Amino acid sequence: MFAAGLVAALLVVVVVVVVAVVRSRRRDQAARSRAREAQALAEAPAGAVANGSAGAHLGELPDLLRRARGNPGLLVDAFAAWAPDPRARAARQVVVAAMAALPQPGARLAALLAAVEASPLAPTADPLQPEIVAALSALWQGDLLRKGRDIMFAGSRPKAREVVIASFVALALSDRGATLDDGQRVALTSDFVDLYGGAAPAQRPELLAVVRKLGGHDAAELLSGHGLRGQAALESQARYRRELDRARKAAGVP
Repeated sequence: MFAAGLVAALLVVVVVVVVAVVRSRRRDQAARSRAREAQALAEAPAGAVANGSAGAHLGELPDLLRRARGNPGLLVDAFAAWAPDPRARAARQVVVAAMAALPQPGARLAALLAAVEASPLAPTADPLQPEIVAALSALWQGDLLRKGRDIMFAGSRPKAREVVIASFVALALSDRGATLDDGQRVALTSDFVDLYGGAAPAQRPELLAVVRKLGGHDAAELLSGHGLRGQAALESQARYRRELDRARKAAGVP
């Protein structure tokens, strides 16, 4: 009897501890959620609330952020719905910050891409494109880097694919590009070589810049056709010729 009572008492203690831990975690999650919302609101441009011409929809943000907990689709809807209104830029910036602060990286990626695709604006016409590109670029590491590379080629949503490519360009040309390991550098170089042929003329210079930074000068020269049609010599070719000329002179060969 004593042993049975002891076991029952221990079970009660375990249950109480588990419940306390669960409640503590929920409180922590709620606190983090409120902190993210406060940070997103704080990132609104200074004076935007007071300036009615720049603050369309700002008054709706606290309620939107509260309702969007666990339902980021509401952020996606707001981003798209407010896109045609140039006065809503500040409010949309807060929405982007909220999507970029979602707890799970996969949820951030899904929300940001869905928002871009749902927007009536082309990515290049959206004044929020730099914020979207920066938020996506910050996600490219580990498994998400591989997923992003897949989207560049196999993505079925054209606007989402466009900003993903732009975000990888931003990653490669930023200081973070130097932190990529050899395998990632080779893979991304190969990706941008493949993308180059089908890219619009206006986009090619930045793709070439990525190949030059990650793959080296010779790779970029080959990609642009230099050295193959006599337009310019590859760096390695020029170096070889200089060394050959010096060797010939040293040997007295004309």
